[in-house]
Amino acid sequence: MNQFNREDISINQLSNGQKLEIRKFSLKGEEQGPHVHIQASVHGAEVQGNPVIYELMRFFTKVNLKGSLNLIPLVNPLGSNTKSGTYTQGRFNPVTGDNWNRNFINLIGYDSQITDIDLSTFWNEIRELPPREQAEKFKTLQKKGFKKIRDHLNNYGLSDNVEMNLTLQEFACEADIVLDLHTGPAATRYLYAGEYALKKMKDIPFPHNLIIPNEFGGAMDEATFFPWTELTRIAHECGDSFINPFESYTVELGSEEVIDFKMARLDCTRLLIFLAERGLFSRDEIAKEYPKELDYIQKEKRYACLLSHYATYYAQKGGLIQYSKRPGDHIKMGEELYRILDFSDLHHLNDLDHCIDRVKALKDAIIINHTPSASVTKGTIAYQVMEEYYEL
Repeated sequence: MNQFNREDISINQLSNGQKLEIRKFSLKGEEQGPHVHIQASVHGAEVQGNPVIYELMRFFTKVNLKGSLNLIPLVNPLGSNTKSGTYTQGRFNPVTGDNWNRNFINLIGYDSQITDIDLSTFWNEIRELPPREQAEKFKTLQKKGFKKIRDHLNNYGLSDNVEMNLTLQEFACEADIVLDLHTGPAATRYLYAGEYALKKMKDIPFPHNLIIPNEFGGAMDEATFFPWTELTRIAHECGDSFINPFESYTVELGSEEVIDFKMARLDCTRLLIFLAERGLFSRDEIAKEYPKELDYIQKEKRYACLLSHYATYYAQKGGLIQYSKRPGDHIKMGEELYRILDFSDLHHLNDLDHCIDRVKALKDAIIINHTPSASVTKGTIAYQVMEEYYEL
């Protein structure tokens, strides 16, 4: 049986001196293969990724691993413990208001006098090397860049956002594959994939897929793939061929504040199918452990759309909202999407019909998520949907 190594890393300290730590579980196979970084709960309320990591740990203790793994559950202990009543508030830093998943560092856009990174110069240094050696040297360049950023920021002290984000990026920059496990508010299962991975993403079987631009927007997936897509761009501008070997995805596993061990087996199977395709182990091992889940996934239809066709419906007034469609549902143009109950315009009993506003879908769409609360103010996100979608 394979044994994981555990490392506890301090990423914060409370006013009473107590340290907040994350736990990194690492496993290295006897044969060479990809290095994979998987993390969960950057947003404290998004917890389903943790039973998925548990399932992955169970699986990888039994199989012949080719390559290596880093598994980090509950990466944001402060976010996981930020409560408002019984609700976990952990999407935003409670002091600064910053979104925990929008403060990752743009290594390529950082001050080059600090990072000492110039991609054009670097490409000229490695352009004649074999592809694998190019990739390893680029990982080393990134790791050195992050160390220089940390050394620079340490002069003034690191904010709690930066401490967590930088620590995770230092781990992830050594990987060939990064999977950042999240959930939506009340949501279905879906995947964010960069345009660079349009063909590769088909190997990770999720029912709904959002194609995002190859740009940096502050999230973990973008922060990890952007250096590679920029290096690819530089190489192509020089007239050279460079095939980007790196992949990074944000994986959305249903709704926040929920863990479901049965669904974790299905979620885990999706990830294992992908990792088997990348050569970490034999796909036959999945059928031994998850035969029902594998059969379900093989029969499942899959859809995708561009991020530009990912539409948001905002509440058109304040009130109490009934969500007429569930995450994962398909809706036709003109069908009721939601209705809002508002008593503010009620003055006489014959005005009762004025209390309810019904909002209909403007286009055919697939429901991806909706706000979990039944009480909304005007302008609250009600639904997010995939329009102009196509079947994979």
